[in-house]
Amino acid sequence: THDTVLDMEAIRRALGDEQLTYYGFSYGTALGSFYANEFPDRVRAIVLDGVVDPDADLEEFLVAQTQGFEDSLDAIFDSCGSDCPKGGADALYDRLAKLVERTPIGSGNTTLGPAELAVAAISATYTPDSGPQFIAAMEDADDGDPDALLGIAQEYYNAVDFTPYLAIECIDQPHPEGFDEWQAFVERLEEVSPRLGGSIGNELVPCADWPVEVQRTPTFPKATGSDPIVVVGNTGDAATPFAQAKTMAERLDNAVLVTHKGTGHTSYGNPCVDEITAAYLVDLKVPDEGTTCSD
Repeated sequence: THDTVLDMEAIRRALGDEQLTYYGFSYGTALGSFYANEFPDRVRAIVLDGVVDPDADLEEFLVAQTQGFEDSLDAIFDSCGSDCPKGGADALYDRLAKLVERTPIGSGNTTLGPAELAVAAISATYTPDSGPQFIAAMEDADDGDPDALLGIAQEYYNAVDFTPYLAIECIDQPHPEGFDEWQAFVERLEEVSPRLGGSIGNELVPCADWPVEVQRTPTFPKATGSDPIVVVGNTGDAATPFAQAKTMAERLDNAVLVTHKGTGHTSYGNPCVDEITAAYLVDLKVPDEGTTCSD
């Protein structure tokens, strides 16, 4: 992350801009906040949307994220009301999970196994109003057709280039080291979420034996002396829980929190949030403290 912050400053200089205008999503909020901390006088306008905790080690970060995904998945299961599958959407998921542990659903190169099922569930929590699509996809899989669930899982796989994501996670944050420590860590995540904890922890298992030492000791950015920064927090964001946005807004030297009462990961695309952030980025109109948007 620190290397990328220096790259951002090099880009600013190359463009000839006196100050930086930046909209950061998810991990991009770490880039924006650490840039502001390193170069507070270069900040023109920075939006931090879907805030990661820059002070957490990897275990703290993933425990909070796992709980968020579990809560959001429960909300999806509860959302179908009278249209729920017989016995409930949660029971259907658990039945599929037991099934694919024994035998994948599908044939040839198109099969749904334990990893794909859990990733599809996680992926569904990223998008507002995705519940009906996810539940219908589970029903298809229950009938032997895994294509829809595999498509939802693929959205997650396509969201980020995995190799640099892995390197950043393993190098930026202290984490369990060695197989035994990592396995114990995964078991703790499974206690938080029996359905999703194993998938979330094992996604980053290469960190256990990463050949490069952690490069940064976490210190919370303050950006002392910067121009105003706008922090956007989504109350239903599982990947980056709302509490992290509140903490970021409180601990930055000069920041305003915009609360989005919604669901999904990040808030860009909500008309209210878009209007507020556009006015800030273009005209430097800082929103009032306590500003709230809803879906």
